[in-house]
Amino acid sequence: MSNVLKDFSDATAGVAEATARRVVAVNGRDWGGSSGIIIKPGVIVTAEEALEHDEDVDIVLLDGQEAKATVAGRDPTTDVAALRVGGADLAEPPAAAQPRAGALVIGVGRVGKDVEAALGSIAAVGEG
Repeated sequence: MSNVLKDFSDATAGVAEATARRVVAVNGRDWGGSSGIIIKPGVIVTAEEALEHDEDVDIVLLDGQEAKATVAGRDPTTDVAALRVGGADLAEPPAAAQPRAGALVIGVGRVGKDVEAALGSIAAVGEG
């Protein structure tokens, strides 16, 4: 592999590793599981459909630590739910950059302690 490709590969792997520290596994009672993103200490955003009718869910952090979370709010029309977590060591998320069409992105998810990552690009940005 050329140095350019190896450097690019190493850089994308580094981004996935850094991002994974802010991604948790969310295990609802009736659903196989989903990923959640720490948006600020004590608050996680996840897919509402993954929670079914749960009000209390288990989360798994990068280090395998398990914690309980409660549903703080949900919106089935946008498939977004907010979870509140107390007592877990949740990392402070980085500032978000504005997306641009054509920019490369890395999608990161978690199943238990396992990290999943995929590379893609932003096709379009806007209202449409």
